[in-house]
Amino acid sequence: MGAYVDASGTFSIRYPSNYSVNPSYVYQELGPGKDIDGVKFTIPESMATGTNLSGFDTGVSVEKIPNAQDCNAKLFLYPEVASSNITDNGVDYSFASSTGAGAGNRYEEEVWAIPNTNPCIAVRYFIHYMAIENYPPKVVSNFNRDALLKQFDQIRQSLVLAP
Repeated sequence: MGAYVDASGTFSIRYPSNYSVNPSYVYQELGPGKDIDGVKFTIPESMATGTNLSGFDTGVSVEKIPNAQDCNAKLFLYPEVASSNITDNGVDYSFASSTGAGAGNRYEEEVWAIPNTNPCIAVRYFIHYMAIENYPPKVVSNFNRDALLKQFDQIRQSLVLAP
């Protein structure tokens, strides 16, 4: 396992050592002027080989929004996305998810924001895969979504906030 401590000392997190790390990651899907800074841990290409999973951008990011009045998962997705409060492994989260599709691609996002943090901190799962129907039979297999989410959960659960 690798360990990452963010430059401002706000948090630390553990991740599989074969993941690539981008400490200058910027989430830009919300449009111009709504960028969210963070760090992204991208799966190794070998995890996607032979499957319909994209190894190019599938991964986990930890993102921060400064000076948020109410740290909520909706801040990290489109405002119309519903969020709910959940507790996982003894930690309270504001949780939201979304799915999207285009040109045979599928996109799934889960955002796990930590209430009462300032800056507002969230862990985002981003899963990009291609519709299995677009491949000739037996060329690729469906990726193991459960195993991938289990690994992403382990990364998220390792997050430690600075006191």
